[in-house]
Amino acid sequence: MFLQLRDLSQHLVPVVGVLAFIVAVTSVILIWQARRQAVYEGKIKAELVSRVASEQTLRAFQTTELALQRLGYLLEHGPPLPENDEGFAREMQAAIRDLPHIRAIHVVAPDGFIIHATTFPHSTRIRVSDRDYFVAQLKSTPEGRGTGVYIGQPIRSRGWEGWFIPVSRRINRRDTGFSGVIVAAIEPKYFEDLFRDLNLESGDALALFNTDGNLIARFPKSPGLIGRSWSQLRLPSGGNQLSPTHAGLRLGQSLENKPVVISYRRLATYPVIAAVLLGQRELLAHWRQVALEWGVSSVALIVLMLAFAVVLQRRRQERQTAEARALAIQRFETVGHMTSGIAHDFNNVLAVVAASLRLLRNGKPPDQVLPAAEQALERGQRLTSQLLGFARRHSLEIKPHDIDQLVVALQPMLKQAAGPKCTVSYRLNSSGTRCHADQAQFDAAMLNLVVNAAQAMDRGSIEIITEPVMLDRRSKTALKPGRYVSVKVKDDGCGIPADALGRVFEAFYTTKKESGTGLGLAQVYTFMHYVHGDVRIESQVGVGTTVELLFPCA
Repeated sequence: MFLQLRDLSQHLVPVVGVLAFIVAVTSVILIWQARRQAVYEGKIKAELVSRVASEQTLRAFQTTELALQRLGYLLEHGPPLPENDEGFAREMQAAIRDLPHIRAIHVVAPDGFIIHATTFPHSTRIRVSDRDYFVAQLKSTPEGRGTGVYIGQPIRSRGWEGWFIPVSRRINRRDTGFSGVIVAAIEPKYFEDLFRDLNLESGDALALFNTDGNLIARFPKSPGLIGRSWSQLRLPSGGNQLSPTHAGLRLGQSLENKPVVISYRRLATYPVIAAVLLGQRELLAHWRQVALEWGVSSVALIVLMLAFAVVLQRRRQERQTAEARALAIQRFETVGHMTSGIAHDFNNVLAVVAASLRLLRNGKPPDQVLPAAEQALERGQRLTSQLLGFARRHSLEIKPHDIDQLVVALQPMLKQAAGPKCTVSYRLNSSGTRCHADQAQFDAAMLNLVVNAAQAMDRGSIEIITEPVMLDRRSKTALKPGRYVSVKVKDDGCGIPADALGRVFEAFYTTKKESGTGLGLAQVYTFMHYVHGDVRIESQVGVGTTVELLFPCA
């Protein structure tokens, strides 16, 4: 798992770069889709508002037409009425009582003068023969345009202040033919108030146009725009040739030349178009806020990802530098350990030589003194040869050996290493069993163990035991199950405290204070693991210590 994480960290920067690119592209796509969704919702809103506005406007014109039809019927089928007849005036007042959008109704005689008006006496004897609604009705025939309702251009009233939209109907008596025009004056303010109730956003507008593109009414109120032609809006033209409820939706420019979503709808049977103009800026205001938050979040995420990659890359470089430094330090420590170990081994050899020299100096030395000194010198030479081989990167000379024979050959040196106050005894029971080992390292390990045992007691006995053993899975060792040879070095010295027993194989750790180097057991531990064996230790304070070496059989 650790190696997989290290491999992943090596490719982290390109991986994070790809992820950052994916995040950026995904954010752009999502923001663009959100914009399309906002425009789509704006179009739906425009269609709904235009439908509502057209229906409410249609009812206003329908009720106006019904009022004109009723009053026109009285004028066409009743007896001729005198000018400003009071009875007919009451009928006109009753007709508009419940129609707040109608400002006034007046009747124009064939000569162009107003003869009946709900605004009497302010509108008496006013000539309107030049008005487009009168001219249009005058020129029409009973079978033509004059039989219906004519909606004219917004005009200023000559009887009161303000604009009004003329909705007229021709009067035809059977006995006289053309008998004048009846006109309802609708105030644009009514539509402004009507459209205000639709709760449009700032920047939105709702307007009425005739089929020639002329503005009839608008909210918000803009008196200077009433009556002007707005052909740039590209609203459908064609007058009464347009099909009833003709509708459309598109993007365009508002009356103030701002980008808008335009939804328009033709009023059924009337040459009037209700148009809703929703400002794109206001329509996309929420989307811009969301896009800004989304964009900032995406950029922050990308920056964090890149920063994370940079930090990890820097940490990886620092780790590599630290590993290289630790490896160099470890090499130096290894050299130090090896140097200290060599010094320790030579110290053991020199101890045997020094003991032999002391015996020679005292005179009458035992017969074994000179052979032991010679063997110590031979082992020193062998150690020097192996050190040179190690310097030339030659491996240790590990080959099958008879452990009992190695111990027997080492007995004189072990006796000298133990000193005159300690006795060394042997129980060798593994004769004929060969194990993998290096003779020089084996000799050094045995010398280390015997010297340690001798130093742990003033007087006592050291016993060296060899025997074959069979290890299985239940054995308390990390070795593989199989055949091994056990070499035990037992002493009856002072023993090792329990709190120090777990550290005796650590390099430079010693229980002998200034007299110890802390390298003897560390060398033994390293040697045993090099030959795929193991070393175990048991000790009890005041009883003694047993060190066991386990060599795998060849």
